[in-house]
Amino acid sequence: MQTQLFLPILTVLLLASCAASVRNLPALTAENEESLRMCEKQHARILPPLPEGLPDGEYRWPPGGDRQVVIKNGRPLQLEIFYPNGRVRTLHSYNAQGEIEGWSHGYLSDGTLRLRLLYRNGTVTRLQAYNRAGRLEKDEIIDCAARTRTPVAVRPDGAKP
Repeated sequence: MQTQLFLPILTVLLLASCAASVRNLPALTAENEESLRMCEKQHARILPPLPEGLPDGEYRWPPGGDRQVVIKNGRPLQLEIFYPNGRVRTLHSYNAQGEIEGWSHGYLSDGTLRLRLLYRNGTVTRLQAYNRAGRLEKDEIIDCAARTRTPVAVRPDGAKP
């Protein structure tokens, strides 16, 4: 009888402690989830390892494919990814360590600038989103280590900074 009474009491106590610890967690919002996804994507490689000793020049990858990489001194300098219509979809620059560096640009299939991401040593540090008219609508500082996004005031005219 004591064992039968003990198990339900233990179960209730365990569930109560779980509920209390869940209450102390910060709320997971859509913005937080987006920040987490953006920080995880920075690790995804969009350029495969290149063969050693590749001479300077422009190369399509896969041969005849949608990516074009510019090689300088045996390292990637720039990568363009194209839409099927031939327009640039994204444009990325690389540092000497082969990591994305500086502003990367994302375009719509009609060539309209849609997104700019600022990278430092392969890590996203800033996001700027534009509307179809080319006006800046969102500008945020991204801190992947802290998993935070801090809005930057957008100028009333929506002009690029």
